[in-house]
Amino acid sequence: PKNKSVPFFKNKSVPFFGLLVAVLLWACPAHAANFSYTYLEITFGKIWLDEKITVAEDEFETLFLAGLNGSGRLRSGFVIGGNATLSGNRRSDTGVSLWEYLLIGAFPISLSPRLDIAPQLGVLTTRFLVCINSKCDLDNDIGLAYGIGFRAWAIKNRFEISGGWNDSTNDLSNSTVHLGAALWWHENHSIRINANMAKERITGSLAYRYTAFWE
Repeated sequence: PKNKSVPFFKNKSVPFFGLLVAVLLWACPAHAANFSYTYLEITFGKIWLDEKITVAEDEFETLFLAGLNGSGRLRSGFVIGGNATLSGNRRSDTGVSLWEYLLIGAFPISLSPRLDIAPQLGVLTTRFLVCINSKCDLDNDIGLAYGIGFRAWAIKNRFEISGGWNDSTNDLSNSTVHLGAALWWHENHSIRINANMAKERITGSLAYRYTAFWE
């Protein structure tokens, strides 16, 4: 399709993240994590764009989001996980959609009886679709994903705070800082509020997570 302007993504260079992971693993011996990393989660949210996506004469300032993610912790302490996220918006004759698939590994490290950090490394696949009158233009990319996150008990087994930083060599993604909070009940269940802040977008989401306690 013609007449589309998509100032949504920018190229980035790869930082020396591998060195940071190596230093953390060397400096912080593995201890039992304060959290279970075996869970299944469903998410709904909204993306606010700093710059509008223009398709033909339609302008998109927001995208709606739905996602499914989960992970499992192995006996070695490593965590293997993945998530799939769809975001998009439509008008009568136009539409935009963004599919993201992430496969990631992490190694949680307990720094205190209430705080875990987790270096992360994986693969991110992105598909960005712009449609006019049912004719669509597809842009896609795949790249190395990396980052670090933390989880901490503000109130043990009741109220959790989390956050972190993620980036990717994928040209259709942006470096992101994320913050979140979770209210727990009955040990296995939590409702989570998250905010992701990137250079060209802010995402707010609400999620339900079921957590298991096996490795």
